[in-house]
Amino acid sequence: MDGIISQGKLLKGQHLSAGEFSFIRTNNENADNDDYLLGMQGSSFVLTKTVAKAKDLPADSMTGEKIFKFIEEGDGTVQTIFREYCRNIATQIINLQSILDPEKFVMGGGISENPLLVITIREELEKLYKNSIYNFVRADIEQSRLGNEANLQGAIYNYKQSYHLE
Repeated sequence: MDGIISQGKLLKGQHLSAGEFSFIRTNNENADNDDYLLGMQGSSFVLTKTVAKAKDLPADSMTGEKIFKFIEEGDGTVQTIFREYCRNIATQIINLQSILDPEKFVMGGGISENPLLVITIREELEKLYKNSIYNFVRADIEQSRLGNEANLQGAIYNYKQSYHLE
């Protein structure tokens, strides 16, 4: 989650930092601990590191593909870690939906190429909605067609827009 498109344009903000969701604090009790930034809670790097530690494997040996393989093989430990990861993202999506009210959230990046990511985030969102006494506007989540190229394509698009290039 690294950008906000509004009326067909990248929202940049006064200090060119609009849409930098990585710095959102996710825990009031530990607000001064950088481990509780959304960038740490919701990054695929932290997910791979957490799974590697749980499986007693070198951190640099773990990939998204391996995580999904563990999940498909029924590894309960990895399934639990992945579900908690998706729940963290779902929680912040509810917050962002409440603040920004976007048309949709598009999940990009390498890990998003597996449909299980969006499916699980949707499932976790539904649990949060169901267990709430509030009638939240429900977020629309979809998988980016650009997958791992999403950030690169977004940067190119922004460059072209900034310099009026076609």
